[in-house]
Order: sequence, then C-alpha cells, then structure tokens
Amino acid sequence: MASKRAKQRKESPKWKAESRADQAVAWAGVIERLIDKCGLTGAFLIFISIFVVVYASPEQKQDIINLFVLGRGIHAFYPTLVAAVVFVLLLFGQQFYFDRRIRKLQLELARVGQWKSDHQQTQTVEPLHHSRNVQPGE
Repeated sequence: MASKRAKQRKESPKWKAESRADQAVAWAGVIERLIDKCGLTGAFLIFISIFVVVYASPEQKQDIINLFVLGRGIHAFYPTLVAAVVFVLLLFGQQFYFDRRIRKLQLELARVGQWKSDHQQTQTVEPLHHSRNVQPGE
C-alpha cells in the first residue's frame, strides 16, 4: 500500500521537473531562501554539514570532528587558517549581498513613495503639504 502511494507521488507531474534547467532553477530558489534565512556563512555551513553526512565515511567524519571541533591532532596551522579565511570571505560576501539587497529595497521604497505623492497630487486641487517643506511654527 505504501509503495503504491510512493509510486503515485513519483509519477505526479507536481514532483517532476521538465528539464535540468527547471531543476537548477528550483535548487537556486532553495539556496536563495536558505541564504535569506541563515546568511551566506550559515548556508555554507549547512551545505558542508550535509555534504559530510552524505559523502564522508565514518572514519572521515571522526577525523573532521577531532580536527575542527575538538582540536585534536592539529600539527599544522593551515587547517585553522584555511577555515578562518573561508569564513571571513563568506562574511564579506554576505555583507556585499545584503548591502546590495538593502539598496534595491530603498530605491523601490523611494519609487513607490514618489508614485504615491504624484498620484495623490493629481487627485487634489490644492498642492499637497509635505512634511519636509513645512516650516516649524506654520
């Protein structure tokens, strides 16, 4: 019974992507939402964690935990340095991403505000009094 339901779900067009391009777009949307929710460094950390869980052998997982979490067996400085450089670069990338996004939102807010003012002005006979043009005491 359960296999029949699983088969119906697999064959449903809702679950099938038309092409590899559709699949890529869908994954890009998932990654974008993940970056929005967790930030670039959080998304990278989640991606690395999933990659390790799926592809690493038990010995490799233990080595990663011993080296990066517990700090055992660090004979060279490069693992810590590489991890630090990667996360600093990710932090700068995250700052760039969010600055650009904030700038786009501010431009959109200014555009909508100007459209609203223009639309209201066309609906009234008298000129509108904007707060920046009104002098104190008037």
